[in-house]
Amino acid sequence: MRIKLTRTQLQGFSLLVSEGLRIMPINNMADKLISTLMEKLSDRLDKKSRKVWTDPKTPKSISLNDQEAMTLYCWYNAMRAYMEHDYQYEVLVADQIFNEIDREYA
Repeated sequence: MRIKLTRTQLQGFSLLVSEGLRIMPINNMADKLISTLMEKLSDRLDKKSRKVWTDPKTPKSISLNDQEAMTLYCWYNAMRAYMEHDYQYEVLVADQIFNEIDREYA
């Protein structure tokens, strides 16, 4: 699945995922699994965000395999309430991605 974003959206989404992982409560093995998978995705998003800002010709879209898309969907579904007050713009970007994943896999 390919998601097209602007540079600002990519940076905001990367920030939201990084901060969400930092504050995510890990209560059980399922949370640990989702956290581990999201950390890998977060690393990819951070690298892509940095590359886009240093080289404007870099494509701004992100590609997610099925596992990453479904993990992101589950994680964001659980984390949205924690994030929506402090990260309003980033949550709007994440909502767009969440809706795309929902249309693709639901």
